Amino acid sequence: GWLSTLGLDQLAARYPRELSGGQRQRAALAQALARRPRVLLLDEPFSALDAPVRAELRRELRGLQDRMGLSTVLVTHDPAEAALLSEHVIVLVDGEVAQAGPRDEVLGQPTSAAVARLVGFRNLLAGTVAGPGLVAFGPGGRLRVSAETSGLAVGAPVVWSVPTDAVVVGPAGVGAGGLPDGPPGPSGSPGPWPGRVIDAVPLAGAVELIVEVDDSGELQLEAGAPAGGVWAAGQPCVVGARPGAVRVWPG
Repeated sequence: GWLSTLGLDQLAARYPRELSGGQRQRAALAQALARRPRVLLLDEPFSALDAPVRAELRRELRGLQDRMGLSTVLVTHDPAEAALLSEHVIVLVDGEVAQAGPRDEVLGQPTSAAVARLVGFRNLLAGTVAGPGLVAFGPGGRLRVSAETSGLAVGAPVVWSVPTDAVVVGPAGVGAGGLPDGPPGPSGSPGPWPGRVIDAVPLAGAVELIVEVDDSGELQLEAGAPAGGVWAAGQPCVVGARPGAVRVWPG
């Protein structure tokens, strides 16, 4: 039965108070599936669980969907959960449908900055169109980033985003291998830009950095250690965006 399928057959005689959070979630799912529903509604089903249990239950539900052809309506705020468990995604903003379509299309090609935030895009900054292929940002629009601006008028407010793996950083004054357009340029250059490390969190084989870009906003990225040193909060740096990686939406 479903208890066996969900790994609960040895716990059938226990009271609810004797079950862990993950076991109670499995029991609730078994109860729902035992009714042979045509559609299963799950409202934030894993939000109260710790990360390992949440990951395990997600995999179990994904396997059930595949084996049973189970139709599921999932309500979630977690883009990773939506990517794992859905084929079609509907994004609600202020109670209204902002975008709907196939999972890969909605999660990979959001049609607005609001949708981009909800589906997990990071590094979103405000700016204005400075000219064909250029967006100005920061105080007084003194910085520039190269971006696709077709269909947007000069001066139009926009929100732009660069993926964390397309942000390149190097120590100030040492040179930044891989940064476009050489050293930090004057106002009007598309980058790179002077910055300052706000936070540096060690990860396995890398460091997660949050960098303040010349008082113009923060960018998040993962980086290797700089040559001959380590990243530390307060450290000056230069930062840029890889060509072709920047997305732009009307602001």
